[in-house]
Amino acid sequence: MCSKIMKCYLEHRISEHINRSVGVSAFECEECDQPIPVERRMSIAGVIRCVACQEVFELKQKHYRSI
Repeated sequence: MCSKIMKCYLEHRISEHINRSVGVSAFECEECDQPIPVERRMSIAGVIRCVACQEVFELKQKHYRSI
């Protein structure tokens, strides 16, 4: 019974992952308006921030979650 539920759950999660909508990567960072390198845009679908701004964004998210 448990393995059947787990199998259904995993199939559902895989299906969600495969069918997720992926945005188009931005050419410029939405925070600092600097160009986003081609390598970053190609490796991360839907990227909207440069590396530096993404690091700051993630640090802020981590900080606010810990409060």
